[in-house]
Amino acid sequence: MKRIIKLSLLVVLASSIQLGCGSDVGGEPPLLAEGGKADLVRMGGPVRVMTWNIGRIYLDDMIVGWQSKASDAALPQVADTVRKWGVDLVVLQELADVTQLDYLLEVLGEPWRGQIAYDSYGRYTALLTRLPLKGFFLNETGTGRTMQGAIVYIGGKEVVAVAVHLDSSSAERRLKQVNQVRKDLAAHERVILAGDFNFDIDSAFLKSEDLQIYRRLTQQWQMVDAAKGFATSLLDQRLDYIFYRGAGLVDQKPAIVLEKRVSGGDHNAVIVKFELN
Repeated sequence: MKRIIKLSLLVVLASSIQLGCGSDVGGEPPLLAEGGKADLVRMGGPVRVMTWNIGRIYLDDMIVGWQSKASDAALPQVADTVRKWGVDLVVLQELADVTQLDYLLEVLGEPWRGQIAYDSYGRYTALLTRLPLKGFFLNETGTGRTMQGAIVYIGGKEVVAVAVHLDSSSAERRLKQVNQVRKDLAAHERVILAGDFNFDIDSAFLKSEDLQIYRRLTQQWQMVDAAKGFATSLLDQRLDYIFYRGAGLVDQKPAIVLEKRVSGGDHNAVIVKFELN
């Protein structure tokens, strides 16, 4: 019997590359649109962040013609979820191509901006935001997988956000990817790292490399907490996490809410609300 979780999650992203400095920029941060939400966020309003692997469950080797990449049919549900929860920053995994990102940007409208990270895996991460934006960047991990990042403003302060999607088949590659992210983000003061990390910290079969990943992440960042046994995927595993750090950056309680999976998908949307005190 399928487990359907009807909660609501607020999430912020972070992924890595070596960009500028993590310090505050002098003067007023740029606004993407006149008035409205951008002004509210610049003045210190709460920010909602969502991470969602919108790919379909992997059955490519079992069903002829099955595609596990995100389906175009899932995109209206993504846009509806963004509107429903008032999400300000979106991290997505397993997009098929840039036309899916273009569709979401067109449907969501101004002041939304976004970028997709192409790599050799063929299932791409993307980051979309309506927050005041300094710019996008790509994080190369040296494993063939590229993650999408952005520098945004929350409460007038620079925050680096990264869309993470770690390797699903190799714990060794996951560890290498996280080590590169940690190295690239080390100099930044405020960071949100969100995405599909492809390990379950509560699993009795947790690999030693994944335990190292978890320990290294929690040494450097704070994890948005959840009860033991909290699941974000079809098989009752917790694969999707949000980590963050930075002076005054806090996640509001309740920490996490889940939104239902897309048709054929195996991940719930995770949404987290942040504020800069």
